[in-house]
Amino acid sequence: QALRQGLADPDWSAEPSQSGDLSRLPPAVVMDIDDTVLDNSEVQVRMALRHTCPADYPTVWDAWVAESAAPAVPGAAAFIRAARELRDPQGRAARIFFITNRECGARAGASTTCAQKADTLANLRALGLDAPTIESDLMARLERPDWQSEKFSRRRQVAQEYRIVLNVGDDLADFIPDVRRQSLAEREQARCRHYDWWGSRWFMIPNPMYGSWQRVLGPDLDTALAQPLAPPACGETG
Repeated sequence: QALRQGLADPDWSAEPSQSGDLSRLPPAVVMDIDDTVLDNSEVQVRMALRHTCPADYPTVWDAWVAESAAPAVPGAAAFIRAARELRDPQGRAARIFFITNRECGARAGASTTCAQKADTLANLRALGLDAPTIESDLMARLERPDWQSEKFSRRRQVAQEYRIVLNVGDDLADFIPDVRRQSLAEREQARCRHYDWWGSRWFMIPNPMYGSWQRVLGPDLDTALAQPLAPPACGETG
């Protein structure tokens, strides 16, 4: 519903850095990959059951990515297929850009210098989510020097040639830059500045397993999560 509304309105954008006449730009949707499109519950369970140490996480994670076997988050595949079929008033379909912090780097024994990207492409194709432009649609961390963990530089590049109609992710940092090390109050202020965008231009997929919120709450998550919830903010009533 939100995508149809955004496609129909030539001034609609889900990227705060975009302004001016956007009608000349074809539409696009930006999506995170992990636990937005691909469901990584299985590897999280594996690590919990095996008591994986934080130092071993990168190795276990890389092996999981190499399997290229993650299922789709419920609803994600259907949404992507539908988005590629819808058109704006000029008959242009929405192009899906996957902006992921899966790392572009070499792996021993791999024939590519960007192993995790190749694995992710294989995973998307196995789910029937291929597209003619899929290799350039997937934008991995460190694929270019300025593509760091902050995703703003990649969204900005997309925004140069496309009108970003929707942004879908599972972490506040997928939407707003520079929040990874901010305090809870600062993150709440950043969220509130775009209050009207949540559920209309920005869609957050709940992820209770991991995220930048862990840094905010500190090392003792049990104690932090036991604290009373803060009262509703940003004009919310419940």
